[in-house]
Amino acid sequence: MQFLHDNHYAVISLADAAKMISSGASEPLTHVSSGLTNLPSFQYSSIPQKNVVLTFDDGYSDFCDWALPELQKYGFSATVFLATGFVGENPKLFKGKECLTWIEIQELAHNGIEFGSHTVRHRRLIEMNREELRYEITVSKEAIEAKVAMPVEAFSYPFAFPDGHFEHISAIRKILQDNGFKCGVTTRIGRAAPADDALFLKRLPISEYDDIRLFKAKLGGAYDWLFWPQLLYKRALGSRSRGVRDCRA
Repeated sequence: MQFLHDNHYAVISLADAAKMISSGASEPLTHVSSGLTNLPSFQYSSIPQKNVVLTFDDGYSDFCDWALPELQKYGFSATVFLATGFVGENPKLFKGKECLTWIEIQELAHNGIEFGSHTVRHRRLIEMNREELRYEITVSKEAIEAKVAMPVEAFSYPFAFPDGHFEHISAIRKILQDNGFKCGVTTRIGRAAPADDALFLKRLPISEYDDIRLFKAKLGGAYDWLFWPQLLYKRALGSRSRGVRDCRA
């Protein structure tokens, strides 16, 4: 957070970043993702200035302990993606970790934190038919909107994004569009370019082992080349996979 502040990155919303992409901005956007509960993910653009979107997946309760104080220290906001099946009036566990409660989410929303859908149960969407997909996406969005009284327009795809499964991706896109989603993020590696689908933006991984030099390099595009090996690997893997449910059902 201090690096972003000291280097004059301005925090913007994920929706605004998606608008930059769809408008045909000539510079790529970078989205750096972390699976850690106490580290943020970032998205930036250098047009017209260095802009950053901070996002957090899964909605763990330690967001309040680790991330929120740093956000408030520098005047930053963020988007938190919730798997609503693990959110209740009392704390629930997901992957052995405590999740935010609805009361905490409402308080965070009043303090400028935005929320997006991460489905209901954080299941592998590639294994679902269309009816199940619609349930996971629609019910999650409706639950968040009912609790925070704000529109939910951002979606985070759980697990590895299924490049090569074109019918599945098309089905997901249609459901997202039907439900009013404007943008989304995935596990695709690299910076998002103007031609990219705003509903399935790339991200870059970070971890507690990254130093500032590596972090800066990632923001600058040093990992962009990894998208193509990742894409080829997933398509090859997808062509050999069996038992994937037909999303047209």
